[in-house]
Amino acid sequence: MEYPVAVVAKGPISSVEIESIEWPPLPLRIEGLCYEIWAEETRANHNLLPGDVLAARSARVRDGFVTIEAGKSLYPRVMGTTSHISVAEYAQRFIGVMGVTISADDCLVFGRRSDQIDWPDLWHAVAAGRLRPSEGTPLECLAGEYKSELGHTAQEILSLRWVALLGDLTHRRQNFEAVALVRSKLTVDQIKQCAQKAKSATEHKELIAIPWVPAAVAKALANPNLWVPTGWAGIALAAEYQFGVDKSAFHWSPCSRTYAQHMALARAG
Repeated sequence: MEYPVAVVAKGPISSVEIESIEWPPLPLRIEGLCYEIWAEETRANHNLLPGDVLAARSARVRDGFVTIEAGKSLYPRVMGTTSHISVAEYAQRFIGVMGVTISADDCLVFGRRSDQIDWPDLWHAVAAGRLRPSEGTPLECLAGEYKSELGHTAQEILSLRWVALLGDLTHRRQNFEAVALVRSKLTVDQIKQCAQKAKSATEHKELIAIPWVPAAVAKALANPNLWVPTGWAGIALAAEYQFGVDKSAFHWSPCSRTYAQHMALARAG
C-alpha cells in the first residue's frame, strides 16, 4: 500500500527539541507562487488564517534524540514551498504534535474532525496541533493542545512517551509530526465530559473510544484514506510500540499525494 507518510524515526524517543534558525527571504517568483496558492486555498476554505507558524527546514535523529531545525515563517509560505517537487529546495514544513490518547479504562480515544477546519470529516488522533513561534517546545505545545481540545490538565496525564517522528508528504500540508503515546488518568466518560467544556471542543464532531487491543485498532485503521494521514500512521506506530511488530504491524510505502487527492479518496470511501 502507498500512503503519504514517511517514518523519520520510531521509538522509544527520549526527547523532541527545536533548534532555532532564521529563514532567508524567498525569491520573488517563489513568494508570488506562495500567495497564488494561498488565494486558491482560502477560496476553498474560508477558515484558513495567514498567521505566523514555526516552519521546519530539517530534522535529525541521533541516539533517540530528535532535533528539528525551525524558524518563524508564515502559513502561505509553508503551503507554497511544499506545493510541488519543483520548489522542494525552498521547502518550509509545518511542525505538528500528536497524542495517541489511552484512557484509564484502557481505550483508544480519537475524533472525527469538524467540517469547518482542515481535513474536514476525517478521523484523527486527539489531541493534535501545529507549533507556533510563541509555543516553546513540542512538549509544551502538546500540553496546550490537550488543554484546548480535551480540557485535560497536566495533572490528569499519567504518562507520555514520544514514539515516532513522521513526515506528512501531502503537498501543501507537508510537516514533521512528533507522536506521543499518552496515558490519561481519566476514563472515557470523564474524557468526553471534560472535552465538552474545552476551548476547542468544536474541532471534532464526535469522540470515539475503542478497546486498546490490536484487533480493535486494526479494524479502526482498516481504511487509511478516511484518516488524516499522520493520524493514521501515528496510531499505527503507537500500537506497534505498545504491542510489538508481531501483533500490530502496519505496512506502507511512502508516496506523494495532493491534499485534494486525499480528500477525494476519503469522499469515495
